[in-house]
Amino acid sequence: MTPPTLSATNPGRVTLGIIILTVGLLTLLKRSDWFDFDAMRLLPGAVLIALGVGRIALGADRDRRGPSPLVHGLWLITVGAWLIANMLQLFGLTFHTSWPLLLIAGGAFIVARAWEK
Repeated sequence: MTPPTLSATNPGRVTLGIIILTVGLLTLLKRSDWFDFDAMRLLPGAVLIALGVGRIALGADRDRRGPSPLVHGLWLITVGAWLIANMLQLFGLTFHTSWPLLLIAGGAFIVARAWEK
């Protein structure tokens, strides 16, 4: 029996699996007392990062109208990392102080998407 090829992979199932895996990992972190914060606060950012990694990994089929899988995946990872940095207040970032970083990243990804055409 040969393993499934990338073109035979169902992206919807992979995406659902990635989301369930992420929720399970965060639940495990919450239930184990390894960290002194509520790991479920990180759920939105962690799901976006997991979806971005999945988009890059499954990016063989390129939709001609949308961004390339690499640019789309990197955007999801960037927004997810921004959310986590704000939730944990890393580097003193809060939603109030860090929204310009998201604008800068958005502009950079628009330029990257224009160059890929």
